[in-house]
Amino acid sequence: MELREYYEVLRKRVWMIILLVVVATGGVIYQVTNAPDQYQAEVSMLVTPRVIAPTAFQDTPLSTFAGTYRETVMANIALLVQSKAVLERVAAKVGGVTPKALSKQVTAKAIRGSDFLIISVKDRNPERAALIANTTARQFVTFYGEINRTEATSTRKFIENQLAQARKTLASAERALLDFKTRTGTIVLPTEMERLVDRALGMEDAYEAALLNERVARVRAESIQARLKAGGDPRVASVSIATNPVVGQLRDHLTQLELQLAGLQQVYTDQHPRVVALMGQIQEARERLRQEAQRVVADQSMGVSPIREMLIREQVNAEVDAVVARARATGVSQNLGRMRARLAGLPRNELTLARLQRDVRIAEDLFIKLAALHQEAVIRENRAATAGQAATVIVDLAAAPAEPVPKQLPLKAGMAGLMGIVLGAALALLSESLDTRVRSSREAEGAYGVPVLAAIPTINAHTHRQLTTAQGVIGSIILPALLALLVAAATLGIFMFQASAMAIR
Repeated sequence: MELREYYEVLRKRVWMIILLVVVATGGVIYQVTNAPDQYQAEVSMLVTPRVIAPTAFQDTPLSTFAGTYRETVMANIALLVQSKAVLERVAAKVGGVTPKALSKQVTAKAIRGSDFLIISVKDRNPERAALIANTTARQFVTFYGEINRTEATSTRKFIENQLAQARKTLASAERALLDFKTRTGTIVLPTEMERLVDRALGMEDAYEAALLNERVARVRAESIQARLKAGGDPRVASVSIATNPVVGQLRDHLTQLELQLAGLQQVYTDQHPRVVALMGQIQEARERLRQEAQRVVADQSMGVSPIREMLIREQVNAEVDAVVARARATGVSQNLGRMRARLAGLPRNELTLARLQRDVRIAEDLFIKLAALHQEAVIRENRAATAGQAATVIVDLAAAPAEPVPKQLPLKAGMAGLMGIVLGAALALLSESLDTRVRSSREAEGAYGVPVLAAIPTINAHTHRQLTTAQGVIGSIILPALLALLVAAATLGIFMFQASAMAIR
């Protein structure tokens, strides 16, 4: 068809275009004008992505990763704000709303080219919109901190349990010692026995401290590994130094050095040159063990994110701490057994008094160490709350908006009118292509390829129905029905589009 023919078709069926424009524009105007006012409250947050290894990004091959990493962190934070876990807390705090309804009201959007995140909430009540926005921001910060300090919290709880047990053990040991002194009248030990007991207590103290350090390190490693497994990558969660042969050799060497140190400490003080030299060898062995562990991490990192790589390194460091503590406990345990055998040869009352004093001293030392570890764990837990992928700070809380969100009636009505014009033109062209009737001499010449010599005058409708072919009869029935269906579908589509737009608002 030529351009003129298209024009003729559209002009002939302009009523379709006008009908759809009127329906679409009228429907949009009706919906917008009758929709309740919506108020929007916004909270601005500063989200600063953390770079775990800043020196790594100074390398040219890795510098391009920084921009992508920041975008990923901002996207993670935005999704976390709208997560079910956060919205459930908000719903419980605000009341009268479900998490599903909040998911349609709350949006989080990062400002491109900046570290700011805007949390927006739309509601019919301005005060309620501000309340939901502020509650969402606060609950997100709390929830994000809980996620980051999961591993530190598990360590702190473990130490708290151990501290409570140590407190009970110390109280029981002190009562037993007091009862024994009251019953027997024995107050102090002879000097030689006291020295022997002090040496035994020192070894007991070192042994218990080594076991405690090993347990704490194991708990930390298991907690980090559980967090890595939750990430869904079994390769990352399986990174460990337990099966590394070099680490095994260094562990055995460190155990032998600890055995030698425990033997020398039975004869010499810690300031003796032989003891100092052996301590230096032990420190060197520990450093070599840590270096080999870091090499294991570098060989098995598999291109994970900096956050997960940091967790892997912390897990391996915890395993190294456990290995070092186990080597220390093994080195002390053998000499400790011989010292206990010597104590068993003391007279009965002196032996009982020495044992009770030893129990009190060990319980005191263990309690003091656990108290110090507990303070460190609390500090570490508080620091871990801001040590995740990013540091989040609420900059501006939302205030109740004074004006509703503009309804943008001219813009929406204009868009609906344009859509009506497009759909009307499409329907007009479609109906023309489905119409098989010949209405002019030009159409007849184009259809049959011969010139028109004469035209039959117009007949009345009854005669036309009798002379019309079966195909024309069918077309005259189907075409209006099809046009009506298309108009209804187009109208329904316009209303659905407008309804979805209102829902997004």
